[in-house]
Amino acid sequence: MFGLKCIKNSLFVVNFLFFLFGLGLTIVGVLIYYNVDFYVEIIPEHVSAFPIGLIVIGCIIFVTAFLGCCGACTENSIFLLAFSIVLAIMFMVEVGLLIAASIKKDGLEVTVQDSLERMLNEYNENQNYQASWHFLQTEFKCCGINSATDWQSITGDELVPPSCCQKAQNETCRKENASKTGCQTVLLEYLRNIYTIFTLIAVIIWLIQFIGIIFACCLYQHIGI
Repeated sequence: MFGLKCIKNSLFVVNFLFFLFGLGLTIVGVLIYYNVDFYVEIIPEHVSAFPIGLIVIGCIIFVTAFLGCCGACTENSIFLLAFSIVLAIMFMVEVGLLIAASIKKDGLEVTVQDSLERMLNEYNENQNYQASWHFLQTEFKCCGINSATDWQSITGDELVPPSCCQKAQNETCRKENASKTGCQTVLLEYLRNIYTIFTLIAVIIWLIQFIGIIFACCLYQHIGI
């Protein structure tokens, strides 16, 4: 009897942590989404979809934690079985997502470089690209793809976009005063940090899921069908 009560309490605690983690995951997803949305023209499509994935997973965790809590509190075998199945499915989906993210990461540098070169070449004709460059260079305090020299083919003189000097759109910025850091370097670092966050989140979720499945199966075995 004591063992059953201990398993119930442990499962409830795990699901409460699962609930808090789902809430945190959703909040992080929303925050990343609003940051990524500013320069969606720059980053690869699968990276811009990353925060949406976090929000979806966070919502699924809410439902899963609810099933687990109901199963633990009411000792309902159906809830416990559903909880275990949902966790197992989530585990397999997350493994697939992590593998896909690892594959995409290998080609990240080429993808970013191609995107920046396209945006630079079409800068004068595309207002969205102009806004994206302004945000990128202001946010990351960088200039051009690799350096301020990249803008010479676009501007035709020593002037570069004001954002290279952290200035407003109507101000003037000269190449010698511009940031010495290329945007490709800092953007790649930012995207790699996103992948690192994704991996850490996946590992934490797996650990919580593994513990939850063990406790749910133990409680299910004690309760019976």
